[in-house]
Amino acid sequence: QQLGHETGEASTLVGLAQLSITEGSYQEALEQAGEARELFLKAKERKRAAKALMTSSSAYRLSGRYDEAARAALDAKHLLQDVGDHAGEASAWLSVAEVRLESQEIDKALLAARQARTLAQQMEGKARQQIMAEALRFMATVHISRKDVDEAVNILKEGESLSKKDGTYAEQAQMKLLSAQIYRDRLYAKSEQSPEDSEVKGGKSLKWLFEVTLRKAQGAVKLARNADDSQLLASTLQTMGEITFFDHRVQDTMTAAEEALTLFRSCEDKAGEVGALALMAQSHMQKGDRTAAKSVLEEAAQVAKDASDKAGQDLIGELMASITKATPQAAAPVAAVAALPLEAAEGAAPAASAQIEEFKAPDGTAIKSYIMGMVVNMTGSADDVDGDTPLMDSGIDSLASVELRTQMQQEFRLNLPSTVMFNYPTISSMAELLVEEMTTKKISWGV
Repeated sequence: QQLGHETGEASTLVGLAQLSITEGSYQEALEQAGEARELFLKAKERKRAAKALMTSSSAYRLSGRYDEAARAALDAKHLLQDVGDHAGEASAWLSVAEVRLESQEIDKALLAARQARTLAQQMEGKARQQIMAEALRFMATVHISRKDVDEAVNILKEGESLSKKDGTYAEQAQMKLLSAQIYRDRLYAKSEQSPEDSEVKGGKSLKWLFEVTLRKAQGAVKLARNADDSQLLASTLQTMGEITFFDHRVQDTMTAAEEALTLFRSCEDKAGEVGALALMAQSHMQKGDRTAAKSVLEEAAQVAKDASDKAGQDLIGELMASITKATPQAAAPVAAVAALPLEAAEGAAPAASAQIEEFKAPDGTAIKSYIMGMVVNMTGSADDVDGDTPLMDSGIDSLASVELRTQMQQEFRLNLPSTVMFNYPTISSMAELLVEEMTTKKISWGV
């Protein structure tokens, strides 16, 4: 009876400690959890004592005492190991991994997650799948944050295979989403390669990478719908919209962003809401509708401000600046565009000749006609090719836009940012940019 009384009291103390944590009373929670642990150990209830230690670990972690949080979780792990609770032991390792990640001890975080995966491999049934999936997701996320893409891809391949075999729809969607996000980042990075690399590695390989990325995102959306998880579905739609945006699929992007926005709002996810609004604004810009883009960005800026979302505010600020840059201004140089060194641009022209010859500004009409010719050659048709029609409506998709940017850099001897087709969506605005930059940099053309 005495033992029963002590364990009952200890359970009550654990509950009180968890309540104290929710109220932010971390020191009180530590005292309550510590007393509960002693009572459980006195009653030889090691598994329940481990639970009390995990509660202590949470209190330490939330108060920023990371080393003590990791030690409490490891103490819990030892108790669970003693009683042969492999699932509990693996969960404790994952808690250690999360603590180490939060304290920026990345290598220790990965080591703890690998320990959890190793334990899961020795288990059977549902617990094995859940622990394994969680460990793989954690490891992949850490590798993504370290820009170790290849390792993240390998881990996610294992995770996708595992979740497809035994996982729930939500678990499968989470794995597929992470994979789509990795491939999305690869896609955008590849499109920003130097002209030399683009010539060798662009074209077919870029198209293949886009198609693979889009399929993964579409698969994540489908699985998330089946999982009936609004937050997860919103994230998958946002990612799919970012991928269709790459290929100038304006309507697909807008549809995905609008649904994601509705879902983020229903979940009261302000950061997600800002991201969806930003994607909608970018889609408007892709159509050349700066007025609509600015209106959406103003709404997003207010949401980010109200939520004290610094990252969101920075994102919206950058997009607002891009709209300003995208509006041609006669006297305003575009800082993002840098000319090649003058010596390289002008070859081996003698110094005396450079002193004698007077610089002649390029002819904007001639440049505009030249770009039109490039577009016609790429699309195979002069239909819908004029100065004011957005290039995407003239048949220049994302893959062709990479090639067009490369050709313009080589022809006009300028380095153009990867966002140039986004900021200057028509031939007329592109020609104005080139004339302005070549004049500023004293780069002659057509003389």
